[in-house]
Amino acid sequence: MSLVRAWLAAIGVYAVGELVLSVVLFTVRPPLTDDPDVSLLWGALPSLIIYTAMAAAAALLHRSAGRGHWVAVLSIPAISLAGSIVLSLTVAEKPDPAGLTTTVVASVAGTIAGWQATDRLRPRRSDAPNPYGI
Repeated sequence: MSLVRAWLAAIGVYAVGELVLSVVLFTVRPPLTDDPDVSLLWGALPSLIIYTAMAAAAALLHRSAGRGHWVAVLSIPAISLAGSIVLSLTVAEKPDPAGLTTTVVASVAGTIAGWQATDRLRPRRSDAPNPYGI
């Protein structure tokens, strides 16, 4: 049940994040499209924030540590990132390799940052074994 809760939390955060991102892009982005650096930033920063929040939500709701913890935390961000890559390569008439690379790097960095920050900040029982060996 903890695994399903973690996955549902990650999916919910992703859905809300993408909804907010699409509203912001439709209202703010049109005057900023002339500068390619700003376009890359608009692609990378939201991905970093959304994927950090996804991994953090899944890590917070998945209580057990150990082997299943990384599956619970990383599976939904990995699936959504793979889906985003496939969609950007198949739907776009002319895929932007720089934008895609920047978005992928930001998404992976956000996922790792959210997972590790949540695991480091979560209080541990002193008698529980540390799964990371630290």
